[in-house]
Amino acid sequence: MSGPIETEIILRITKCFSDKYTVLTSSGKQETDLPRKTKQRLYRPDIILRDKKSDSIKYIIEIETDPVRKSIVGACILADYCMGIDQPEEKPKLLFIIGNKFTESGRKGLRQLLHFQRRGEVAEKYVRNIQLPICVDTEEEIVSRIE
Repeated sequence: MSGPIETEIILRITKCFSDKYTVLTSSGKQETDLPRKTKQRLYRPDIILRDKKSDSIKYIIEIETDPVRKSIVGACILADYCMGIDQPEEKPKLLFIIGNKFTESGRKGLRQLLHFQRRGEVAEKYVRNIQLPICVDTEEEIVSRIE
């Protein structure tokens, strides 16, 4: 279940990218459950951006508002596994938006963001079906990385 911060970010991402991509959200009618090619659903990211022509997943976006940083590593492993099943020939980007409550709290927020980023770097050593680097940053920085 998405909280108010997640809902606001999902709405902004949808507004920014719905012209170029099919935007699927965990709170929307079109589910983001992965992998698609099996009956067993293992992973539900917050947002998926699909290419409108090929229907392939270009971006998987997670919104992190919980200080438990280990969730980043788990999401990376699950995304990697699911993409290995669904589209091993084309690697999507995995992006983590760190909620504003962490990034707006000065030095403590910066330290928290660095901790999140280090977890993404750890996960990079183990993934094969996700385009590297795994990006962990503020909403503004993540939006600027989406082509």
